[in-house]
Amino acid sequence: ETSTFLEERILKRALRYIDQELCPTVKNTLFGNPARPSLSHTVSLVELFENDQLTWSTREPAINVYHKGGYFDIHKDQQALTILLPLSTRDVDFTGGGTAFWAQSHP
Repeated sequence: ETSTFLEERILKRALRYIDQELCPTVKNTLFGNPARPSLSHTVSLVELFENDQLTWSTREPAINVYHKGGYFDIHKDQQALTILLPLSTRDVDFTGGGTAFWAQSHP
């Protein structure tokens, strides 16, 4: 399916960026395992994705398309990592909007 191919391609690109630019700090924080300390240093997020070893929330990964007045409800997905990739230009393709993250203690 074309949309699945596109989602996977975009996701792999984002995971590759995290592997190359943000790791090892991000990967060690998310996937560090005292029982297997070498895991976070030797396995890339792309490899984990390709080997079906990443866990997703229901209906994710996904590309969400918003129209005027559209929004994504406040939710809690229990995941350790969220990747947001705007595919449009703010103040050119849209105005307003935003994303917020709350502390674990937030109701």
